[in-house]
Amino acid sequence: MIDSDAMIAFRTGWPRHFGASPRYAEAMTSTGDSIEEAIRDGDTLLLDRSIRRVVDEGIYVVPFYASALVKRLQHCMRVVIARTGNNPLFIE
Repeated sequence: MIDSDAMIAFRTGWPRHFGASPRYAEAMTSTGDSIEEAIRDGDTLLLDRSIRRVVDEGIYVVPFYASALVKRLQHCMRVVIARTGNNPLFIE
C-alpha cells in the first residue's frame, strides 16, 4: 500500500536518473510489508504515471478504491497475473 497523504519534494531532473519523465513522475511513501525484501515499509517509491498497462513482469502501483496497492504483476498471454508477494508471511 502507499501513503497518498505524504508529500515528497524532488528536483525535476531526479526522475530522469531512473528513466522516468519528470512530467509523469510522482514520489510516494510505502506502508505495509506484503512485498517486503523488494520494498520495505517507509521506502520512497518513484512512480511513472505514463505507464498505463502492465507491459512486463515488475512491481506496479494499482489503484484500489481511495488508496493504491503495490503488487508484483506479470503479463502472460493477454492476462495479467498478480504474483505472490516477496514476504513469506503473506499468502495471496
